[in-house]
Amino acid sequence: MTSKIFFLTLILILNFNLSFAQDLPKPNEYLEQGRVTAVLSEKHDKELEDVFMSDQIVQTLKVEILTGVLQNKEFKIENYLTSNPAFDINVKKGDRVVLEMDNPEDDKNINITSKDNSPLMLIILGVFALLLMLVAGYKGMKSLLSTGFTICLISFLLVPLLLTGSPPIATTLGIALLSIIFNMFILGGINIKSICASLGTILSLLLAGILSSAIINLASLNGISSQEGLILWDQYPQLNFRGILASGMIIGALGAVMDTGMSIANCINGVRKSRDDYGFKELFYSGINVGKDIIGPMANTLIFAYLGSSMPLLLLSFDIPFIKFINFSSVLTEILAALVGSIAIILCVPITAMISAYLINKLSTIKNP
Repeated sequence: MTSKIFFLTLILILNFNLSFAQDLPKPNEYLEQGRVTAVLSEKHDKELEDVFMSDQIVQTLKVEILTGVLQNKEFKIENYLTSNPAFDINVKKGDRVVLEMDNPEDDKNINITSKDNSPLMLIILGVFALLLMLVAGYKGMKSLLSTGFTICLISFLLVPLLLTGSPPIATTLGIALLSIIFNMFILGGINIKSICASLGTILSLLLAGILSSAIINLASLNGISSQEGLILWDQYPQLNFRGILASGMIIGALGAVMDTGMSIANCINGVRKSRDDYGFKELFYSGINVGKDIIGPMANTLIFAYLGSSMPLLLLSFDIPFIKFINFSSVLTEILAALVGSIAIILCVPITAMISAYLINKLSTIKNP
């Protein structure tokens, strides 16, 4: 039953995505997968070295195209190495690569745009899925389904909607609502604790959305603090980048807030089953006590995740005055995102505890007057 619901919902999302995709600009580049079958030569380009004052190496490669209409054909191409590790793609025989071309049927102007790590990613994903199901069993399978559903929502619904100009915060909260309801009911079943957890999580994210929007405006952030943001601005200058930044903060907090909400609701539901004499007050404080143990690890998870992704910035801070460092747009964005997510987790505890204590106590009173 669970899988049927999942696939039916996924089909609906894909159908919605087709209509949104019609309004998006068509790609002006064609990408195919390939493999380097030989490195024919590596030579220094003296003229370029005199201009740029650094090593400039030209690799002459033989590449086999693995996909598309030119599949199984081999071509000789040049790959330039400029001593810039951010842009150089140093390949060797046997490496899989992503090839960019102007026309899928034209063998001219073929360039390597990146290494192809999709096989490795699929292997790691398979190991993750296998371990999750081995350790968690049926619940692990449901967790995979719920995670896949959320990824599909973001990829096939949220992204096209944002690119076509939908209000970022409202759209993100709507997508989060769908994700929360699906995840809670898949993982916890259709029952009172899932309803309580959903309500608590939704309200917490709503407050996080309001808070993130206010903070972004107060801090005068423009939402363009990274290379990816600049590329997006160049292609879609009409987008609301402040709203997209707030959207990212909400999505970043979604998983941790859902975990917190479900843990609180599950605890209060279990306490009420074991203690018929507990009323609203006792149930509420039971949820708060459990929440105190959850807040620290969950907030740390968010903060450490953001710190881990910002390690180069942290290393850069060693030689930069602290006041200057924390006011870099990219640094400030990461700090505020971690804090907004942590605040959402903290707010989720009393909100979910209050909702769960009231509804679970009310339902138990009706069943056992």
